[in-house]
Amino acid sequence: MFLRLFHRFCSCFCTSVTIRYVPHDSEHSLDMAHTAVLLGHSFVVGLQDHFSHSSGRGSSHGLQRYVTHQLRCDDFFSEIYFLGQRGATIPQLAQYHQHLCAIKPKVLIFDIATNDLSQSSLRYSEILRLTYQYKDLVVQLLEACGAHIAYICSCLPRMNNIRSGTPAQFLHTANVFNNCMKAYCSINEKLVFHAHKGFSGTSTRQPLTISTWSRDGIHPNTRTGRSLYKRSIRAALLDSIQHIER
Repeated sequence: MFLRLFHRFCSCFCTSVTIRYVPHDSEHSLDMAHTAVLLGHSFVVGLQDHFSHSSGRGSSHGLQRYVTHQLRCDDFFSEIYFLGQRGATIPQLAQYHQHLCAIKPKVLIFDIATNDLSQSSLRYSEILRLTYQYKDLVVQLLEACGAHIAYICSCLPRMNNIRSGTPAQFLHTANVFNNCMKAYCSINEKLVFHAHKGFSGTSTRQPLTISTWSRDGIHPNTRTGRSLYKRSIRAALLDSIQHIER
């Protein structure tokens, strides 16, 4: 019932928030590689650190092209940038406005909101407030930098660093939030909800354990976790090509 009402509420306002779609130049081809930006919290920072260490680069210089090769998407992307901060919450996305306008990416991938959800035991009204705050910032950043498409990643469960409630309660909150974002993205042609796949503990029908992909009960920092996360980001990047080139 809650999600049906949310869907109806979104539909009533979709004309005021949907971004205009401008058809891409039909002569543009994949010979012109694109730029993507991954924005978010410690998951994003962790992935950047992983690539920095594996590449032997102490700084981000040259890292963007190395990442495209490691994710096996260098046929389509020339550079992939990271804009992240450990412990970041949704309002902090606004600080990347100027960075994105300078980069002018074609694709944005957002992975944030888990820290927002862990700060308190949220009621449905608060989850809706976060949902609209999140989508408003995504839309603003997408329009400002001229990106073609934005992907909003699902929130994964966590076992630790939950300010109030239990891991099971956090999972319920995360699933409600994910469903709200999925419903909103379904009525906006420039937004895509991207579910991280292969991670254990994301369904109430499964045992609530994430030890296969997380050492600390929060981050995808085991070998399996890093592999799953890289695979998920690569899937979003490759899926975005159909939206860029149509």
